Amino acid sequence: MNLEIYGINYKFCDIKVREKHYIDARERYLLLDKYKYSGFIPSVIVSTCNRTEYYFDKRNNIYENIGFENLSGIDAIRHLFRLTSGIESQIIGEPEILSQVKQAYYNSAELGMTNGFFNKIFLNAIKLGKYVRSQTGISEGNISFASIIFNKSREFFKDISNKNIFILGTGEMTKKILKYFSSVRTNMQIVSGKNYDKAILLASECKVLINKFSEFKNIINTADIIITATSSPHILISEIDLIYVKRPLLIFDLSVPRNVDEGIKNGYVYLYNIDDLKKISENNLNERIKYIPVIKEIIENEINKLL
Repeated sequence: MNLEIYGINYKFCDIKVREKHYIDARERYLLLDKYKYSGFIPSVIVSTCNRTEYYFDKRNNIYENIGFENLSGIDAIRHLFRLTSGIESQIIGEPEILSQVKQAYYNSAELGMTNGFFNKIFLNAIKLGKYVRSQTGISEGNISFASIIFNKSREFFKDISNKNIFILGTGEMTKKILKYFSSVRTNMQIVSGKNYDKAILLASECKVLINKFSEFKNIINTADIIITATSSPHILISEIDLIYVKRPLLIFDLSVPRNVDEGIKNGYVYLYNIDDLKKISENNLNERIKYIPVIKEIIENEINKLL
């Protein structure tokens, strides 16, 4: 078993270190091309926001003494299988890592940077990742706040197409939420106060409408869903703002300090704050964690088949 891995990941390196070693698709292609003409075959490079890992034949050790974590032989294969299964991810069971490993492998294969052994190991890892997700609950339940908001909205209204959705804020959380809701045709609008220029750019990028906060108060009664994700230290939506609401209204307040008055909840208005969402996330994560021992056993069985 000549598989060797050198790499860093979120477990022992913070973002400042990881970003220095991040390799985008173009850089990966150039690096693999360089390895090819230097005879360092096979090689696969997996690089994400949480890890950068070099997979190669240990007989071609070109990464010695670079300060990365090192795994070889069965330990390296076990790590790869755990990676594609989702149990090595920062968010347990997330699906992106499987597609990222798959893409990294196919990039190398297309350049002629794999051999029979690498093909077997990586194709087994990809197949295993699909299998454990279909046979266990490792990817079930929503963990991220954006996914919880999206799915809670669909549970609440059943059909959110054409619903009036207002999101206050222009930060990273807003981008993540917009990404989820982009899969459904809704009347999504960004509401902005001080960062109006930034909101214009974000609205253009995400193809949604934009409103000034001063105008939002005049149309707040048309809302079906309101999401706040701002840095404002003040209450932006008070009980009096919603006094005329006589139909179901779902509100998610992700802001700290809170932007929505707790007193707005009534028979029509339903409010989730960041602590409520955190409890949902933690409960779902705990459910996923229960499947880790089962998946580890599946992985060991797969490794034994290779011996």
